[in-house]
Amino acid sequence: MATKIQMSLYDNQFAKAKKDIDIENYIGFIQHGANQDAVIQARAIKATDPEKYKKLKMGSKCVTGSAVLNEGEKTEKNIKSLNGLIVIDIDGQINEELKYDKYSYVTHRSFGGDGMCIFVRINPDKFEDSFNGLAQYYYSEYNVVIDQACKNKNRLRYLSYDPD
Repeated sequence: MATKIQMSLYDNQFAKAKKDIDIENYIGFIQHGANQDAVIQARAIKATDPEKYKKLKMGSKCVTGSAVLNEGEKTEKNIKSLNGLIVIDIDGQINEELKYDKYSYVTHRSFGGDGMCIFVRINPDKFEDSFNGLAQYYYSEYNVVIDQACKNKNRLRYLSYDPD
């Protein structure tokens, strides 16, 4: 039986306590709206009140999409194990083609609703090389630039809402 892909879930970016969940739980949270109220409220005020948007986002549930962490700080030094995924952010655009790309494992709208999140399976021993290769691939194939902060192995991903 294959090992389930795990990640750490936090109540918000400041929380030290965490719960480890698998990718299927994560997908269910996104599709069924575990963080729906905060996401809808944040999206509604994103353009008009950036400070309030930022506070709502920082107070929302989040995961370490590429890793399981030990209790405590959410630093790279505190990574317990990488899970074989890298999470790509594409800010400010939705490209439906990316849902069907050969590398797309899980895709959904970002927390803010105007970008995309793409989980890609990788060799965890080649994390940075994978990021660089994927950045080049998405640019050459789709003319999209991925967020450079995604090369952080311990990067937080805020729980979004995307029923599709």
